[in-house]
Amino acid sequence: MIEVNKHRKDYLNNKANEIVGFIQNMPKIQPNHNLPFGSKGEKRVLDITDQLKDKPQRFRTQTISDKPIDCIEEYQQKTYGLNEDSYKKYEKLIDSIYEEKTISKYISIKFIDNNSMEWIFATYRQEINISFVDYLLPILDNSIETYKFTYRILNLDIESFFEVGNCLFHFYKEKELSSLEEEFRDNDPDKAEYNKYSLLKKDYLGIPLISTQTMGEFGRAEELAKAECSLSIDTLKLCSLTTIVPDYKIYFDLDERVKYNSRNTNFTTVPEDKEYFTITFSGNKGSYDLDPKEWQDLQSRNLGQFHKFLKNRHLNRNELSDLIENSITMYAEAITQTDLNNRIVNLFTILESFLLKNDDSTIIDSVTKYLPKLIFKKLNERKEIIELLKRLYKVRSAKIHHAKKNKFDIIDLRKLQISIVSLLLSLISKITEHETKHSILEQIDENILNA
Repeated sequence: MIEVNKHRKDYLNNKANEIVGFIQNMPKIQPNHNLPFGSKGEKRVLDITDQLKDKPQRFRTQTISDKPIDCIEEYQQKTYGLNEDSYKKYEKLIDSIYEEKTISKYISIKFIDNNSMEWIFATYRQEINISFVDYLLPILDNSIETYKFTYRILNLDIESFFEVGNCLFHFYKEKELSSLEEEFRDNDPDKAEYNKYSLLKKDYLGIPLISTQTMGEFGRAEELAKAECSLSIDTLKLCSLTTIVPDYKIYFDLDERVKYNSRNTNFTTVPEDKEYFTITFSGNKGSYDLDPKEWQDLQSRNLGQFHKFLKNRHLNRNELSDLIENSITMYAEAITQTDLNNRIVNLFTILESFLLKNDDSTIIDSVTKYLPKLIFKKLNERKEIIELLKRLYKVRSAKIHHAKKNKFDIIDLRKLQISIVSLLLSLISKITEHETKHSILEQIDENILNA
């Protein structure tokens, strides 16, 4: 599955051997005996010191943004490693490995890093006698599996299972989990207390979930799964009520991406009354209720067409399909903006990404030239959208250049949002004919000249 040509193998082996040669003796790492204070001091810490005895212990100094700048190992009373200059050369080696498309497609850079560093230090300790590539590639190949990932969605209610792209939106039902719980208990009574279905039944019953299958080393497969699930959720947002009702707020997302806390907590006491203690929970109803009527409305807002695009985009991958995919995410981020002036700025960024032919083109001229021709056939509709774009572009400019929030008609924003969705659909229909946006804009220019 992973293929690297002989020339590249020789290059990587030579670079890896150079890195081993850069390892030098380093000052002994001084343990930090200071106990944590404040909130950190109240938390329990897992002590694994005994498990690390007689094993090499590896450390990396990190910047405040968690970027490693060196790597040091302590073993058998010796301290050695790569200093900052040598570590930069090591990072270039990792980048060279990740440039191989068959590797980056299936393997995370963290997994490459961990196993590459293992070979470098083991070779330095003279514990292995095998070339870098012959050591690394089988590990990478054998790490590739097919995984199914499931994530929790917050602030969404669904009544049935459905697919968007390559992802399934679903939830666990009590009858289903009870059956699996009982089956697990019958098959292995000794492990009844570790019954995973009991855990799911306790904490995840009725919780909206999203699942997808991806292939790769675990870390890479997880990256791909999160990206795929995020894109399906963004597509659902794109077709949601907010597209036609701009001030309708939506908050649903993967739990790790959600920006809205629907449940707030506070404690109340009375200093003179030691028995007085209350806990208050508060928060607005933030769930998007996807009932049968709303499902029909999603279909009328072209969810089916976007579903097909997501499902088939890997078959026709090109610059245009990647641009559409990125714009779906950008649009979803824009319409979750509750500051509508900022939203307009973000929406024009999407239009720029599609409709600016080159860096010399002005934004408003390009947008008013190409957008009407891509989404409308009637002359009066084209004229109307041009005037609307000019009005909202002034709102965008006031926000960007003067930090001012100019007033605007919410109907104009509604039409702008619908126009961007229409633009995406128009471009999706052209993927088989055009690989780039430039090709589409060139065709429009030719049609203007020939008119």
